[in-house]
Parts: sequence; structure tokens; C-alpha cells
Amino acid sequence: MEIMRTMMDFEFDTKKVQNTHFHQDLEILYVLDGGLEIQIESEKYELGKGDFLLINANKRHSIRETEEELLTASFRINFSMLAEYLGTNQILFWCNTTADKNEAYEQLRKILDRVLNRFYDKEGEGALYLNSIYYEALYVLTSTKLH
Repeated sequence: MEIMRTMMDFEFDTKKVQNTHFHQDLEILYVLDGGLEIQIESEKYELGKGDFLLINANKRHSIRETEEELLTASFRINFSMLAEYLGTNQILFWCNTTADKNEAYEQLRKILDRVLNRFYDKEGEGALYLNSIYYEALYVLTSTKLH
């Protein structure tokens, strides 16, 4: 059976340091416990428990922990699939709970929490449900003032 392409995926992480790197896929970094400092290009942000931000495609970034017990969830969004859906390669989001306030952040946080609660449902019908939640998250990102 051919594995279906997924628009989005996630993993938990406890890495204390990630050196400067970049990737085409978009990434939402969500702090579940502890705190971290992230540098994106020349800007630095301090994230604490409950904060998240979106790293746009091909933006150089690095991460280091600011508190001992660090647990993050990293959501990867497939750039080429999203570009296909939106009909453009010009994709840029402003999504950073530490830099500004937006009603859509609470809505997105609830959706991301639903994804995390489905961690063990990555196969079969669970994968279908997980994909529906991914699409809901992308809808909030693209249909609100975050885009």
C-alpha cells in the first residue's frame, strides 16, 4: 500500500540546543514545558510554557533552552503541498505568541493540543482523523490575520 503524503506531522523534542539551520518546510515550535530562546535571522524570542511560533520557509534559526526541563512539540508543514493548495509559493505567516496577541492564537493552540492528544493514533483511521485536525490548523493559519 502506498503511504499517503501528509500535509503536516509532528514530533516531541527535548533537545537543549539546535545550531543554526534552515529548511523549506514550515515549522511551528510549541513549548509544552520549560523555556527556550529562539533566534530567527537576527531576531531573538523567549518562549515559555504555552508559547508557540511559526518559522517560515528557509529562515535561518537556532534554539537553546533557558530552563532545565524542556519539552517541545515541533509541527512540520509540507511547504510544497501547501503551495499547491494555495496556488502560490509566496507563503508567509506572522504567528508568534510572544511578539503579539491575536484571537486566532487561542484557537490554534486548542487545535495543536488536540493533535498532541492523538499522538498514538498515527495509523489507520486514527491517521485520517489526525489529518483532519492538521487541515483545521492550516485553515486557521490561512484564513485569519496570521497570513
